[in-house]
Amino acid sequence: MWTLRLCTALAFLAATCAAPCLAQAPVRAERPLVKVGDSTVFEELDVRTGEKRDTTFVVTAVDANKIVNEASGSTSGARTFTRDFNPLEIRTGEAVATTYRPYFPALQFPMEVGHSWSIAFEVNIPGQRQVSKWQMTAHVVSIEPITVPAGTFEAFRIEYEGNFTTQKGEVTFTGTHKEPTRKPLGLPSDRCA
Repeated sequence: MWTLRLCTALAFLAATCAAPCLAQAPVRAERPLVKVGDSTVFEELDVRTGEKRDTTFVVTAVDANKIVNEASGSTSGARTFTRDFNPLEIRTGEAVATTYRPYFPALQFPMEVGHSWSIAFEVNIPGQRQVSKWQMTAHVVSIEPITVPAGTFEAFRIEYEGNFTTQKGEVTFTGTHKEPTRKPLGLPSDRCA
């Protein structure tokens, strides 16, 4: 077994849930309201090449169970999320690039420090003919400031741990993710710089 550091970036959530830092941080965040036409821009860093690319997401559909975004830029295609902003499917153009069943459990609302959740799920990458089985636990451990080009915002610090199995073996991972607590006034980057 080997360790993989996992730092997820849900740029759409960063754009729809952030709030400017206030004197007193909120202790609880309800699921943000999303409507067709909402949009955000984020900067993506290719860790292999160091290249930075902008991607724009626009909400194209919202119903009781899901949110659909259309991405343009370096990673064009549709992204489908649960209403709690957990990925269900990623398309590149018309092709399905990745599916998550039942979903990738990155977030759970309402969110507050001390909250935890755990779920087993599958990640299917059709182009690689590979399905990996995951087990992941998330813990909301604190509220911390996060600074992005749009400003400084309060964010929940979420720590993840778990494992997944592929055709090549099993991987154990730990990682941290900061989720902004309310809708921003600007368009923040997904980088935690």
